[in-house]
Amino acid sequence: MAATVVFLVVLPAPVRGWDRHISETAAWMNLMVFSNTGEGLANQPQRAFRFGNQSLMSVVHRLTRPVDAGVDRDDETLKVNLVDIGPRGSFVVFGLIAGVLCLWYVLAMPPRARRTRASIGVGYAILPLMIPLFSPKAGTYYFCWAIPGPVLVMAEVLRAGRAEVGSGGRSRRWWLLGGLVLSVALMLSAATQMLGDVAPHDVAFFTQAAGATCWGAEVIVIVLLCLLGVHRREAALGKL
Repeated sequence: MAATVVFLVVLPAPVRGWDRHISETAAWMNLMVFSNTGEGLANQPQRAFRFGNQSLMSVVHRLTRPVDAGVDRDDETLKVNLVDIGPRGSFVVFGLIAGVLCLWYVLAMPPRARRTRASIGVGYAILPLMIPLFSPKAGTYYFCWAIPGPVLVMAEVLRAGRAEVGSGGRSRRWWLLGGLVLSVALMLSAATQMLGDVAPHDVAFFTQAAGATCWGAEVIVIVLLCLLGVHRREAALGKL
């Protein structure tokens, strides 16, 4: 929090002017952070819960509330909710999922003295994935930030395939590969939205409305968190 204050306030303010910068920073916070309600996210009530928003916050609302996730047309609606727990309940579910992932991330990090190039790479691959996931607004193209994750997982698959028998590398290879395939399959299923002009909207946009890109990113985050935990244990045992 101290670093955030330094970078958002202390450093820019002398250049841009204290009054102007403080005023604009407060306006941004009010519109982008404190305007997340049951009616809209990030000051975008029309687009907040549409299928194109693949942030975890938006996807959770679509699955837990009867909000319209379809295209922006008056004659078309698309709802994919499994339950109806209201706006407050949706924010609680989002907070629980985000909190568990963040706590897992912190606990899986090896101590500074036991960090390796492999564990540092995995840690850095997780962070840019969490940014669009936990933002109130995240278009599909935001998840280009996911690219380092699958690359590192595939590298670990290849490394585990060369591990000695009995070292646990072979079993690791299969759950890493399974998680990678599931993640890529979920993200690729979002391609059905390209059929929006020739297929019914509830068919073309269903996978994205249900959060295909979001859940694909979630899967790769979980795989990376498990892998980070493996690196932590191996570093503690002196295997790396």
